[in-house]
Amino acid sequence: MRPYKSVALGLLIVALDLRLNGFDLLMDVIGWVVVVAALGRVGHPAFHGARVAAVAAAVVSVTELMPLPSSLTLMLGLTEVLAVWMIATGIMVSHQDPRTAQVFGLLRWATVAAAGCGWLAAFTGAWPLAFVGLAVRLWLIVELLRAGRVAPA
Repeated sequence: MRPYKSVALGLLIVALDLRLNGFDLLMDVIGWVVVVAALGRVGHPAFHGARVAAVAAAVVSVTELMPLPSSLTLMLGLTEVLAVWMIATGIMVSHQDPRTAQVFGLLRWATVAAAGCGWLAAFTGAWPLAFVGLAVRLWLIVELLRAGRVAPA
C-alpha cells in the first residue's frame, strides 16, 4: 500500500469509533501506528516532524485505554491537530502539484477550525458543531488518497 493511502487508512481508524460495551474496538493507537509506519516510508525530510507528531499522538492515545483525567482528552486533541498539521505541511512542501499544495494548506487551517468547533461542542453541548470535524476529516482522507494518485510518495 502506498504511504499516503496508509496515512489515510490510519487517520480513518483514528476517526472511527466502533464500540462494544463501551470499549473502542478500533483503538486510536492502532491508527496512529499505521500513520507512523506509513510516514516512515515517505522519503522526504519534510515528513520528519509529521512522524514525530504522529508518535506523540500514538503515545497520548494510549491514555484512552485507562481512566485518566479529562485534561488528557485536550492533550489528545492537540497532538492530533499537530500531527495532521505536520502531515499537511509535509505534503505542501514535497508535492509537485501546486493545487495539492494549496488544498493541504487549506486543510491545515480547516483542521484547527474543526478542532475548535469540537471543543466548543463539548463545552456548550452544541453537538452539531462536531460534524464540522467529521467533514474535515473526510475531506483530509479523500485528499490524501488523491494526492497519492497524482504524485505517489
